[in-house]
Amino acid sequence: MCTVTYIAGKNGTTLLTQGRDELVRRELTTPPIEKIINGSEHIFPVDPNSGGTWIGMAENNRIACIMNGGTHKYKPNHPYRKNSGLIIPAFFEFRDFYTFYNEYDFKNIEPFTLIVIENGKLIELFKDADSQFFNIPDPGNSRIYSSVNLFSEKQILEKELKFNDWLNDGSEKKPDDIINLHNEFRIDLDGPVPVKGDQDMLRTVSITTVYNTGRQLEMIYLDLINDFRFSKFLKIKKEGIAA
Repeated sequence: MCTVTYIAGKNGTTLLTQGRDELVRRELTTPPIEKIINGSEHIFPVDPNSGGTWIGMAENNRIACIMNGGTHKYKPNHPYRKNSGLIIPAFFEFRDFYTFYNEYDFKNIEPFTLIVIENGKLIELFKDADSQFFNIPDPGNSRIYSSVNLFSEKQILEKELKFNDWLNDGSEKKPDDIINLHNEFRIDLDGPVPVKGDQDMLRTVSITTVYNTGRQLEMIYLDLINDFRFSKFLKIKKEGIAA
């Protein structure tokens, strides 16, 4: 769960995309499934190990994705109380981001970054070892996020420069455009890479994007291991309810 981009398009459209980097030995995820939470339809892929997810969307115009690591590098302190993949399903149980932030128990959860699009707002929640805080940046500005534990400062800067060059080439960005860019960000372009100090190997297993047209949400899931593409749609039935 290591590279995320947010694209602000024309007329309020948005693209939230994530390239998921995981250990070779982990089970593959299931394609996006449908689930009713608090009366609203939600769609998200599922990790069979934890039952959690890294990206999801809801018909009440809420989108969220999560990646490992907060604002700075950290040394994992296992065992944690809860897998961070369970954050998004838990988030969707709350009526809005602010209720989630004020009422959810963040204690003893591995650091993470949660990106939320809700009621036209872009919200960034950063959870570090002993604290958490959130920002509400301008939703009209596109941005890229990289896992601080996986990538060096140099790699993060290189990705930012490449993203900005791509973003400013004058063309209107569509889902396949950002999927193609994330393909260039794959950690395993030259094959699986070893985790520092470990025998485990990492690979980019999938790319998932959620395209919000203002009337509907489309999730495109690209399985890079089995080489198949899966799409699901949700008609936006009502606006998000965050204040």
